[in-house]
Amino acid sequence: MKYILVTNEDKKMLERIFDVTRQTVYNALYYKNDSDVSKKIRNVALTQCGGRLIHVMDVTNWQPNCETRYEHDEGGVKAVISTFSNDVQVILDCHTDTAVVTKSGEEVKRFWNVRTASWGNILFIAEQISIQ
Repeated sequence: MKYILVTNEDKKMLERIFDVTRQTVYNALYYKNDSDVSKKIRNVALTQCGGRLIHVMDVTNWQPNCETRYEHDEGGVKAVISTFSNDVQVILDCHTDTAVVTKSGEEVKRFWNVRTASWGNILFIAEQISIQ
């Protein structure tokens, strides 16, 4: 999914410029419609309103394509290591709540204060790196 992010003031301006409803502007900015007017609205939003094109990926049913192993110490799980293709790994240090994404042993990204809720996002980023 993609959309163009503009301010509410810019949306109102687009309504006035093109003499259309708020719904028409919404449909144009969210690529719900590909009419000539929608294309013009998007063009003005990007070129004159400072609009930003935003891409959103739906990862609702996504599952990482990796092998995951756990390292233990006397306190329990010490590290979680997920290995992807092309020599990409995510290493979560459970004692420091830090995750590192590496490619061929070189650090690519580092995350601090990693919580369970963000773990899937980090794996998703690592998988994207592995397929580049």
